[in-house]
Amino acid sequence: MNNEENAMMITFIPSTNLPRAAEFTFNNMRDYYAQFAPDWDAEKVLGVTAELINYDIQVDSETVGVMRLQYDGNTCILRDLQVIPSAQNKGIGSAAIEEAERLALGANTNSLDLRVFKVSPAVSLYKKVGFVIKSEDDRFFNMTKPLST
Repeated sequence: MNNEENAMMITFIPSTNLPRAAEFTFNNMRDYYAQFAPDWDAEKVLGVTAELINYDIQVDSETVGVMRLQYDGNTCILRDLQVIPSAQNKGIGSAAIEEAERLALGANTNSLDLRVFKVSPAVSLYKKVGFVIKSEDDRFFNMTKPLST
């Protein structure tokens, strides 16, 4: 097989099953919640994410994650990016960030911002694709990536 035949078809579609999307987040973040927010559960995740712009991340028509965006003036905030463990380290996160950038530019924003746990392995991905730390506290990095057309 050549690379084209091996290529994954990654698509982003508006989430229609928000409880399932909340489960993705809760399951992926379970260790962080246990350490930093022990009272969190999937229902609380749903409560804080239902009003965001939710996208299912699909690979070959199978949902493998969720991406959530929020717009605030000239900024697009990547509020959540979750990929199930079996689909991680395959370029899906990078593809999701590219899609977030495309959507942010389409909404005439000039930066993509996010907040990530300092201990998260995703920090290296975000740095690799051009995010820089603009501030931090004891738990989180607040990161930004300027966007240009």
